[in-house]
Amino acid sequence: MGTNSWILIIVASFFGYMILAVHYEEKRATDRRKVNLGPPEGMTERRFGKDRRRDSLTYFLGWVLRSQLKRLAGLVKPNGASGN
Repeated sequence: MGTNSWILIIVASFFGYMILAVHYEEKRATDRRKVNLGPPEGMTERRFGKDRRRDSLTYFLGWVLRSQLKRLAGLVKPNGASGN
């Protein structure tokens, strides 16, 4: 086999893989368009209360800062709690 044959095989396999990828993408897209599938069996919604993703960035950064401060406050022990 010459160089031209190998180049043709590589180009043909590339386009074959590309067509296969397009086929799988179309199949995935049509599966997602089905109406009201709902969650899989046995899976329930676990979110309660307000969704933080809808809040502003400053509120989210404040929440992160407060949670880290609470975590650090739990790690710092008072002076009399050395255990000696």
